[in-house]
Amino acid sequence: MRVLVLGGTAWLGHAIAAAHLAAGHDVTCVARGAAVPDGATLVQADRDDGADALAALTGEWDEVVDVTRIPAHASAAAQALAERARHWTLVSTVSVHRDVDRVGDDESAPLLEPAAEPDDYGRAKVHVEQTMQQALGARLLVLRPGLIVGPGDPSDRYGSWAARAALAGDDPLLVPERDVAAQVIDVRDLADAVVDLGTRGVVGVRTAVGPVSTLHGLVDEIRAAAGHAGPVVLASDADLERLDVQPWGGPRSLALWLPVGYDGHGSRSNAALLDDGVHLRPTAETARDVVADERERGLERARASGISRADELAVLAALAGD
Repeated sequence: MRVLVLGGTAWLGHAIAAAHLAAGHDVTCVARGAAVPDGATLVQADRDDGADALAALTGEWDEVVDVTRIPAHASAAAQALAERARHWTLVSTVSVHRDVDRVGDDESAPLLEPAAEPDDYGRAKVHVEQTMQQALGARLLVLRPGLIVGPGDPSDRYGSWAARAALAGDDPLLVPERDVAAQVIDVRDLADAVVDLGTRGVVGVRTAVGPVSTLHGLVDEIRAAAGHAGPVVLASDADLERLDVQPWGGPRSLALWLPVGYDGHGSRSNAALLDDGVHLRPTAETARDVVADERERGLERARASGISRADELAVLAALAGD
């Protein structure tokens, strides 16, 4: 197939381009950067320039893949390419859904109101979905992943757990006391799904998440992969908030921990995805690979998300002194 990846240099786009190459496809990537997978053709362009940025792309495309969160980029891509694409895969997000407290929601669950400004992630992605649906109709596949994890993850959400567990060794590890439903999807499985479903011309909307697990269950897998043999110190929401530990992401955060009322965020149905034959590796395998990747990249490196081991030890000391 002749495949166009709008992106291809950042983590997810790079994985998708590499998976298409592994399947034997002819891959072109459009990006500002230069780090496309070996074997891909790079067309350097700045999508902020609108449809003109895509003027160098000629001919018909069997598959176009876009991961954008920016409505203006989606509109420009639709204007420049929609009439020349046999099939289009848009990677969206479960954050398009309005309700975060409903357990077991599937693709039909209500969406947020769209917004043209990219700062509101979920609403901007709704706008992108609607733009592409209007442009492509029955040629569009929308995949809505939840938390994407795996080797090389620049967000550091899941990886920060792996690093802290490896650093802790025989010493205590800080874990939220309140367990919550949690779902992750390995970036490699998501990339393979993009290739498989795109090759088969599957259309519609699919929630691209892994099996429903729990925060404690995923942390136990990470601890086992990292060889953590120390105790787990369970901290209440009140104590974590008092000690300035944040949920989900960013500095001083514990990823996978969510505020009360987010029960639906980690418990969405992936039945439609599985019915399409998509393979999802065991989360314990992802944990092993992420621990190995974190050791290679540096357990104590600067991170986009996650509480540092030093700050974690300070929190543990404060809890012990209470």
